[in-house]
Amino acid sequence: MFGGLTILAAIAAIGAVAVLFEARKNLAEVSKYCTVGLVIALIDFVTEYAGTTFAGWQYNQSVYMIARLVPIELVILFFSAGIILRATYLYLTTKKSPAHLDVLLYLTMGFAIVMYVWDLWAHKNTVMLTFAAPFGLWGILNVSEHRRNWAVIIALIVGGIDFVIETFLVQYSGNYGYAMGFSLLIPFSYAFITLGLIGIIERLNSEKKSK
Repeated sequence: MFGGLTILAAIAAIGAVAVLFEARKNLAEVSKYCTVGLVIALIDFVTEYAGTTFAGWQYNQSVYMIARLVPIELVILFFSAGIILRATYLYLTTKKSPAHLDVLLYLTMGFAIVMYVWDLWAHKNTVMLTFAAPFGLWGILNVSEHRRNWAVIIALIVGGIDFVIETFLVQYSGNYGYAMGFSLLIPFSYAFITLGLIGIIERLNSEKKSK
């Protein structure tokens, strides 16, 4: 059954195809784009499978459910998002970054900690952030200082987009729902995952330079 996830996956896939088409003459770059896409798709699939298996949330609409739990649209969506993320990051880092944003990063981490403690007290599921935060911190440590501002900006934008999308899908589309209600830790988790993926992008770039 078609729903909001199907539309999002289709839009993301079109964007990813455009990026790969632009890079088609450089197979090494295409490989790196696909690597980032596969990593984020795998991370999300494991997260979604665990979450749906243990009744943290459930999906109601999909063209095809993998293992009867995870919509195939999510695999396409996150694979495509990884490709678009790498293209966006590489483009923005060629531009002059805004003012130093370390304070914003620290504030985000502080707020995430407060929300984490609050959700623990409320007996909500905090597993996602437990794994996403260390991954994000590893990622930011692998980003050079002059690129760190863009990494923080992109991560916060991804978190904001996730908040808008999840709010729409949960409250209005009926695509899926959370057993214990939507938590702000979810967009924070995706922000940290984005930082981790940017760390992988930097590692892939550094391998290219070393050769």
